Amino acid sequence: MVHQYCHQIEVRDTSSNGRHNRKFKYYAEQVHLKVHSPIIKHIGYTTDVSEYLNKYFEDLDIDHTKINAFKNVNWLNNHADLQAEIEKMLAEKPKRYKYECGLCFYDFSSKHDMELKCLKCENPLVKKSL
Repeated sequence: MVHQYCHQIEVRDTSSNGRHNRKFKYYAEQVHLKVHSPIIKHIGYTTDVSEYLNKYFEDLDIDHTKINAFKNVNWLNNHADLQAEIEKMLAEKPKRYKYECGLCFYDFSSKHDMELKCLKCENPLVKKSL
């Protein structure tokens, strides 16, 4: 919400490395977000919802059970179609291979299935699936 507002009024609310800056802190406090100062130098500000905003959201005339469903860890378990889709995407992850030299212990990994030999000791590299 704060980032969108700053973007619309053309205020740069993050530094070049993407961390929240003082302008972000100012506009976040304007909408009652709690803004925590960086613990370590160069980390950036962090936010939390204030008691005022929590009370405001609780008093809204909406079905909070649907909103809380997104926060629920078991939400995905109740949506088998989405879970199957995610599992399919994870299964399609390309296979990787690790290649190791048995003599000089040189090793590296690749997604390509290859027959290789070590350039240092001319020994064939042993292929292992990751």
